[in-house]
Amino acid sequence: MKRKILVLSWVALMGGVCFFGCENKKNNPVQSSGINPVPAEDTGSPRKTAIQYAKNFAITYLPDQVKLLTDSDGNQRLLVPRGREVPPGYAGLQVIPTPINHVLYTATPQVGFIDALSKALGEDSLFASIGGVMNSPEEWVIPQIVDGLAKGTIAYIPQDHRTGANIESVLALSPEMVFTGGLEESQVLLRAMLDEAGIPYVTVTNWTEPDNNAGLEWIKFFAAFYNLDALADEVFETKLARIEELSKITADIPDPERPTVAFALVYEGIVYTQGGQSTTAQELYRAGGLYAFRDIPGKGGINLGMEEFFNRARDSDVLIYTTLPAYCPDKKALVDVDPLLGELKAFKEDRVFILDKGYYMNSAGVDEKFLDMVFMVHPELMKGHTLKHYMRLPD
Repeated sequence: MKRKILVLSWVALMGGVCFFGCENKKNNPVQSSGINPVPAEDTGSPRKTAIQYAKNFAITYLPDQVKLLTDSDGNQRLLVPRGREVPPGYAGLQVIPTPINHVLYTATPQVGFIDALSKALGEDSLFASIGGVMNSPEEWVIPQIVDGLAKGTIAYIPQDHRTGANIESVLALSPEMVFTGGLEESQVLLRAMLDEAGIPYVTVTNWTEPDNNAGLEWIKFFAAFYNLDALADEVFETKLARIEELSKITADIPDPERPTVAFALVYEGIVYTQGGQSTTAQELYRAGGLYAFRDIPGKGGINLGMEEFFNRARDSDVLIYTTLPAYCPDKKALVDVDPLLGELKAFKEDRVFILDKGYYMNSAGVDEKFLDMVFMVHPELMKGHTLKHYMRLPD
């Protein structure tokens, strides 16, 4: 069941945002400028913050650093700095004091944005606000979460994918608020429980955004709860600029000299991949490759039979097999999925890559993942680089 849910989550995620990760400048040939934390802007009249790409949330700045936030379900929450008053005309809205200091996160990518903000700040104080998480300890790679779970300063609240979380455990945690997920049954049930208990929450659907830029822009959503709006703006712009610089490295490579890249996940005989007009296809081209399925219409996920996949991908130079090490630890495990995978050119030439364990929780590092992508497609251009968010499939 867990593996099936992972596959379905992958299909949804890869339909829009596909290169998310945490920030790290080690081994990068293109260095971004330093980021200095800046306090939230104090404005005298209502305005919307500069949301350039994201479609599933909005922020309006009100006087005295108060923010009106609209989440993915259209719920409006008033973010009020501690000690400040609710502005006239907004008294009926649910108020969340900021900065938040004891909250529950229900998914690893949500915490990934906090990790990126923490790195930009250069210290770990933001992690003190995480009172609980709903992913098991063995899933985490973020050191502060691993340490907090081990010491008991962060509570692990299990959730069943059909019945939701144990509301008694949530009540015992007594969070100021909860960051919930999307439309999956467990999260719908959790929100109903939170409504009944009177615990504030917001709905987060960063993975449904139309492209990587929009997905990354959710860092502004999370920053709003910590009054780090200006810092998030700078992180966002810095990462986009870095990707633009990286893309220049491969921009002039003629199509005949571009390696062909296949992108897939096989589950119960069905190959899950992306259409020729998808974000995946576009990013692979920016990374200097040609997408193996670029002639198949579609902006999102598509399914292929194994035989059709093999006929199209057999001569691809690179295969990015989008699973985690726990489900495909080595080449034998891949061939066990289907023997035809072992007949691919990419397999024979040792150019099969899978996702690193922390891929999904590293949700704000589109620049790091794009750098990995360039390396996988053109290692000769990225000499000395070490993969961070992907890994070569071991023997």
